[in-house]
Amino acid sequence: MSEEYDLRYGILFFVSNMKQPHRDDQIEYFVLKQETDKENYQPLFDKSFNYLKDNGFINVKEKNNGDNVVSSLTEKGETVLKFSSWEEYLNKEKINKTTLITNDDRIFNINENRELLLEKLIENKSNNQYFIDPKRLSELRNIKNSDFDLSKLIKFCEELNFTFLFENYLSVGMLMRAIIDHIPPIFGYSNFNEVTNNYGSKSFKKSMEHLNKSLRNISDSYLHTHIRKKETLPNKTQINFSSDMDVLLSEIVRKLS
Repeated sequence: MSEEYDLRYGILFFVSNMKQPHRDDQIEYFVLKQETDKENYQPLFDKSFNYLKDNGFINVKEKNNGDNVVSSLTEKGETVLKFSSWEEYLNKEKINKTTLITNDDRIFNINENRELLLEKLIENKSNNQYFIDPKRLSELRNIKNSDFDLSKLIKFCEELNFTFLFENYLSVGMLMRAIIDHIPPIFGYSNFNEVTNNYGSKSFKKSMEHLNKSLRNISDSYLHTHIRKKETLPNKTQINFSSDMDVLLSEIVRKLS
C-alpha cells in the first residue's frame, strides 16, 4: 500500500505545479519517468489516479474521446500537500476511540482518520459497495454552476456512502429522503412531487415515481412511526434505491454541466 500512497502524493505534487491542464497520460509520463519498472507501475498509477479523481482530490474533466484532463487540485488535494506524505495526511485527525466493532464483529484499530477507516472497511467487507458511485460523486464535485451551490448535496452523498458502509440503514433512508427534498429547484420546481409529475422522459419519471412513492413511504416510516411493542429493522434490500438515485444524480450532472 505504501507504493500507492507514494504515487497518490506524487500525482498531487505534480498537479500542484502544473501551469496548464494535463491529460492523465501526460501526468503518468512525468510522474513515472524516474521509475525503471514502468510496466509494473502503470496499473498502480491508474489505481492511484482513479482514487484521487473519484474521491475529490483533483479537478478532472472527462472529454468526449475518453481523455481525463486535470486542471488543478481541489481544496482536499491542497490539504494533503500540507503534510510531508500521504501517511502523515491519513493520521491528521485522530479518532478518540481506539477500536470499532462492525456488525460482523471484526475489530479495527481506528486511531486514524475517516478516509483510512473507509478503505479498511471496503477491504474487509468485500460484499459491500458504495451506494453512490464514486465516479458520479466526482462528476458532481466538478460542476461549477452560478445558480446552485451543490455543497450540501455532495455532503449528503458522501455521508450516504459512509452510512451505507456501516450498514446504518435507518440513516440511509433518512439521507435519501433529504436528497429528494433538497434538489427540486434544480429542475424548476418547489417539491419532488412536481418533479416526478412534470419533468423528464417516461423512463426518468418511472424512476422518480419509485423514489417519490416507495422511498418516501419507507423513509416516513423510519421518521414518524411511534415506538411499538415489536419492531423489524430495515436491511440492505429494503433501502436499495441506489439505481434510481443514480438516475436522479446523473440528470443533475447533465443539466448543470
